[in-house]
Amino acid sequence: AVVSTQSTGVDLPLAPYFLEQLLGSTADINYLRSLDPTLYRTLLSLRNYTAQEIADLELGFVVDENTLGRTANIELKPGGSSIKVTKDNVIEYIHLVADHRLNRQTRSHCRAFTEGLYSVLSVEWLGMFSFAELHLLICGSESDIDLADLRANTVYYGVYKENHQCVEIFWEVLGDLSPKQRRLFLAFVTSSDRTPLLGFSSLNPLFAVHSAGEDEDRLPTASTCMNLLKLPEYRSYDVMKSKLVYVIESGAGFELS
Repeated sequence: AVVSTQSTGVDLPLAPYFLEQLLGSTADINYLRSLDPTLYRTLLSLRNYTAQEIADLELGFVVDENTLGRTANIELKPGGSSIKVTKDNVIEYIHLVADHRLNRQTRSHCRAFTEGLYSVLSVEWLGMFSFAELHLLICGSESDIDLADLRANTVYYGVYKENHQCVEIFWEVLGDLSPKQRRLFLAFVTSSDRTPLLGFSSLNPLFAVHSAGEDEDRLPTASTCMNLLKLPEYRSYDVMKSKLVYVIESGAGFELS
C-alpha cells in the first residue's frame, strides 16, 4: 500500500528466493545462500566427499523438521527413508534438500503472502519484472540521493520560499552531509531511506519544508505521513548542521514530531 499510494520504497529487504516465488518461479540451490548460508555451504561441501565419507554420514533422503516442538522425518522423495545417500546420488540429494528448504518448507507462507499481494496487484503486471526489478520497485533505489531532483520537487510553507536565507542554508548543509547521512535524513522525513523509483516528483505528497518558528533552541521535527520537515529558522550554517545531524542520527521517530 505504501509503495503504490505514496511511491515510497519500504525498508523491507526481500530474499531473492522469496521474490522468485512471488513471480511464480521455483528457487534453485543458488538461492539457498540468501536464506540459510550454513546449510548452503554444508550441502556444497558434500560434492567433494569420498564415497566412504558419505557412507559414514549415514544419510537418507529425509530431513528432520521441527514444528511446534515436535520433530518429524520428511521424505525428500517417495520411499526416501529407505534410500541411502551415496556418491552416485549425492547431487540429487543436495538439490532435493535445497528444494525442500527453499520451496516446500515455505510454500504455505509464500502462498498466503502472494494471495494478499495479488488481491491488490495484477499477476500479469508482476510477471513483467525479474526478481531484481521487483525488489527495486518495492524497496526503491539504494543509490545516493539526487539533491537536485529533491530540491526541484520541494514545496515550502509559512515564511519559507526557495530564496529564503534559512532555506539556502538548509540545502547547503544537506549537500555537505555524507551519503549515509542524507539517507538518514530522507528516512527521518519520509520514513524510507530509499529514493523513489521514479524520482522525487512521484513522491506523494511532495517533500515539503515548513517554518517552525524563530526559536533556534528547537530541534527540527517531521510528519512522515506528509513528507513534511518542520524546520526552525536557524540563521547560521553551524547551528543548522548540528541540529539536523543530531535528529537524523539519534534514531528518533514520532517522538520528535
